[in-house]
Formats: sequence, structure tokens, C-alpha cells
Amino acid sequence: MSTVIHQPSDKFFRLSMGEIKVATEFFAAHLPATLLEQIDLNTLQLQKNSFLDEAYKATEADVVYSVQLYPPNNPT
Repeated sequence: MSTVIHQPSDKFFRLSMGEIKVATEFFAAHLPATLLEQIDLNTLQLQKNSFLDEAYKATEADVVYSVQLYPPNNPT
């Protein structure tokens, strides 16, 4: 069995972004303000779904979240 860690940055990303607090802070710091105005980060939920093929799960990072959208402003 190999002790070499393949893609350590992907594993770090997956572990870090799997924590709601870390993900919330990351999104708050990096998403554009216009997008942040449209979402409620307090509703951020980690999803169990993955979009990676089984062959890539050990070497690629895939973290999926859902978030509540604010209703669009309807100027009348």
C-alpha cells in the first residue's frame, strides 16, 4: 500500500469546505457582493450529492452546498 498522498490540496479543500463555518466565511469573503445580496448564507447546507465519477473521488475535490435565495426585487 502506498503512503504517498495524491492531491493533498484537494483533500485539504474537501475537509475544510466540508465545515459549514469555514465554507460560510469563504463564500462571504470571495463571492461578489451582487451575488451575496441574493443569497442567505445562514441557510447554507452541505449536500451529500457528488458530481464526480467513482474513479475520480480519491483524487478530486467535490463539495456541494445548497443555499436559500432571496426573492428578486420586483420594482413596481
